[in-house]
Amino acid sequence: MRERDLLRLGFDEIKKRLKSLVHSDATVEAVEKIFPKRSAEEVKQEIALLESLSEVRDDVVLPQFPDIREALSRARIEGSHLSVDEILNILKILELVRELRKIIGSASEFHEPLRRIARRLHGFSGLENLIL
Repeated sequence: MRERDLLRLGFDEIKKRLKSLVHSDATVEAVEKIFPKRSAEEVKQEIALLESLSEVRDDVVLPQFPDIREALSRARIEGSHLSVDEILNILKILELVRELRKIIGSASEFHEPLRRIARRLHGFSGLENLIL
């Protein structure tokens, strides 16, 4: 879509409002990468996803969570060490993902778009147990 069309639609304003609602720098970066869908089918899929998410929104409480990308990057380097705080932050994210999997998984039986999300949320119980 052309830049002037995006301006006319107020797309930047929508993204600005959306960024004011997020809880992490990583999410702000994800919002920056959002662009309008190119086909009617993509729009329909997104609407179905939003409708499905609205069914579980009262069950999902997303607290502010730490950005663990840097710690994960360093963890990939052989011989590197993470601080206790970094490990605990990773644990917070793992617990959050586990809780989301539970909520979305139970609702996915009735909502195909949530089933797709549930399949992409991986469990890391082995890593959680190592940390604990």
